[in-house]
Amino acid sequence: MCRAANGGARKPALEEPLLDDYVHVTASGGEEEELNPQHGATDSTERQGAAGLAGQAEGRGRLRRGRGAAALPAVHAGLGQQLSRLWRRVVTACLRAACRCWNSLRELMSWCWSALGISPPPPQLSLIQRDRLESLQDRVAVPYDADSPSHQAALVALWEAAFPGENFPQGTKSERWKDMGWQSDDPGRDFRAGGFVSLESLLYLAQREEPTFRRLMGKVDGQRSEWEYPFAAGGVNLAYMLTDVLDLRRPGKLPATAAGRSFVRLLLETDTAFEEVFVAAYVLLDKRWLEMRATYMEFPQVLK
Repeated sequence: MCRAANGGARKPALEEPLLDDYVHVTASGGEEEELNPQHGATDSTERQGAAGLAGQAEGRGRLRRGRGAAALPAVHAGLGQQLSRLWRRVVTACLRAACRCWNSLRELMSWCWSALGISPPPPQLSLIQRDRLESLQDRVAVPYDADSPSHQAALVALWEAAFPGENFPQGTKSERWKDMGWQSDDPGRDFRAGGFVSLESLLYLAQREEPTFRRLMGKVDGQRSEWEYPFAAGGVNLAYMLTDVLDLRRPGKLPATAAGRSFVRLLLETDTAFEEVFVAAYVLLDKRWLEMRATYMEFPQVLK
């Protein structure tokens, strides 16, 4: 044992690291392998944690893929509905544009025919228009029959609308009829020209357009003449004139007049087209009567 040159105590020799605790050389003298128990346990825990995280990530991926696959049918259904709505809108817009073009073309052709003095071809009627036209022509051809139960029932209904609360006269005759505008005490005599369709038209006015019926029958509008036209008889004459203007007295044939050909278009909308035209025409007639300040003897001129 040696002493230091300055006489101090000798320092203890440094202990060599215990390599066996850290490195183990395999029997074949090959690669080194970590054998530290604490370090190995930590590494194993890390590997298990990494494996767990990887499993969780894979599970979340599978869940997302599952949700995406489940959502695909709903996405496809929603997209199909949107495309269907868009397609309906496109088709509707195209049909409207086609109708506008067709109406404009038809008006142009009508103008050309009028300018050239050529009668336009007869309208092409749908089945419902043709059925309603034939039914109306048959009605126009029916004369009033006082012995018919249906005709008598219509007359009773007209009386009740004109004079509510009053009993219908036995035998039909009554002076009260004159207050409604019939020319005698028996309204059946005034139906000779207009037929049963004129009674139906007056009844439609009374039941469907009651305020207008009251106003026209009571002559409440404007400054009236001292000698007024008779309301009921005037309605019969108006109905007869309309059947003539609209050319409805030729059963089985299309109207030949311009007014008649325009009228058949209304038959596509309603089966009461004639009655509605009758109401509008009666309102117009009364207005013109007031504007002309006409009297009873001038009624035929107003009717024209």
